[in-house]
Amino acid sequence: MLKQFSHSLLTSEELVVIAERLIQAVNASALKDTLENRIKKTTEASSVLSESLNEGLSNVHASRVQQADLLRDDAFQAFKYGVLSASYRTEPSIKQAGEKLVEVVRKRGFSLYNLGYIAQSEAMRSLVDDLERFSTEISRAGVADLLEEMLNSHENFDKIYHEKTTEDTKNETPQVVVWKTELSKQITLFLNHVELLEEDKEEGIDDLVDKLNAIIIDMMQQAKERQQVAS
Repeated sequence: MLKQFSHSLLTSEELVVIAERLIQAVNASALKDTLENRIKKTTEASSVLSESLNEGLSNVHASRVQQADLLRDDAFQAFKYGVLSASYRTEPSIKQAGEKLVEVVRKRGFSLYNLGYIAQSEAMRSLVDDLERFSTEISRAGVADLLEEMLNSHENFDKIYHEKTTEDTKNETPQVVVWKTELSKQITLFLNHVELLEEDKEEGIDDLVDKLNAIIIDMMQQAKERQQVAS
């Protein structure tokens, strides 16, 4: 059974993140085509809300975020080209390691640095999680230092970007409020459609529901931990 969650407990940024993660899970499932319309509408609302959040940054904070993002982009590019370079080496063990890592990066997108701040952070988080299973290949390909640089720049960006998180709920612009409401609506419709597929026992639905439930539980736990720290 699909778990429910409280939209009100999530910040606007967290709502964008959960939307990105839910969409990602469906896109990787056998039900992608069935849920195509819901994916499209949820993606559109998520993109506009994300843009609205970025526009709401103060000039000073926006400059710091932009600089941190540029450093993260450069570090990602360095890692990407590092594994690509390894995949062309003549030494078989290095070449094979590089080829495996290229596919891991390709899965999350060679151009993920072009995504919006929140979407890129989510893609980077997924990439980092994926790379945890390839420590041997990372060592053989000689990109451990590049990976560390990418991780540090990603963590630094998140730290700078999230400095405004606790203030978001107090200072949300009217546009953010409107699109936060719209995204909440689209996520609800999205999950309602999944529930209908579950009732109809659609092939592949059980696996998808398990993945969506894991995302919902994780996001709600993060929201609760954030609230505890704030209090």
